[in-house]
Amino acid sequence: RRPADTRVDFDHLSPKLGATYAFSPTLNGFASYRHGFRVPSASQLFRQGKSSNTVDLDAIKVDSYEVGLRGKAGNINYEASLYYMSKDDDILTFREADGSRTTMNAGETLHRGIELGAEIALTSELELGISYAYAKHAYENWQPNTTTNFSGNEMESAPRQIINTRLNYHPAILNGGRAELEWVSLGSYWMDQGNSHRYDDHDLLNLRINYPLADSLQIYGRITNLSDERYATAASYSPAGFGPEKFEFAPGQQRTFYLGVDYTF
Repeated sequence: RRPADTRVDFDHLSPKLGATYAFSPTLNGFASYRHGFRVPSASQLFRQGKSSNTVDLDAIKVDSYEVGLRGKAGNINYEASLYYMSKDDDILTFREADGSRTTMNAGETLHRGIELGAEIALTSELELGISYAYAKHAYENWQPNTTTNFSGNEMESAPRQIINTRLNYHPAILNGGRAELEWVSLGSYWMDQGNSHRYDDHDLLNLRINYPLADSLQIYGRITNLSDERYATAASYSPAGFGPEKFEFAPGQQRTFYLGVDYTF
């Protein structure tokens, strides 16, 4: 389907309000409210596919609230925040039973979570960085057709938990360079909108190192997926997919080595 030659216009008021407060020289709090909107893209509006009338898509409206603390305690810098975001008329794609896709506005999606971060100086040469996020993203109100209702389901491809930990070592022997070991943990998530199949979590280790040879010259190297984990960067399930299992995986890289030279002039 192709829509007839037409023109669409959008306008919307988008207020934002934020505040910070210093409880002490080493502790401050912050809070914010934002009301935003995003118009449909040109492809969503004018490439209808099986959809009946995409030129009537509404813009996405968002109410977002955040509150948090950031501060310093001894050798630790930290930040913690909570957020709550509601989207009205979120533009979503529904997979039909025959595998085709229909673009439409959903009634409401809900997104809320907590984010924590800390940088810890263990010694003069060793630092530990930790980032943690726990979130829940859900279809609060979405009924694509008279026989399908996803209201209350979690959104697909949206893990609840993400952890990133970095151990940074910069001894004098590295001549101003540093070595960093990183652990990335991605939690499990639903592979389909009906919440019937789940992708397991995975953990990855990465190693990076650089060594300056001069002010303008350095060598660097990194090893990604140090433990040679078998994982997918994206995973989905569709009843109309190919093969008996109906699963689609985008495979992640196996253990990979990089070596390079950086020259500045």
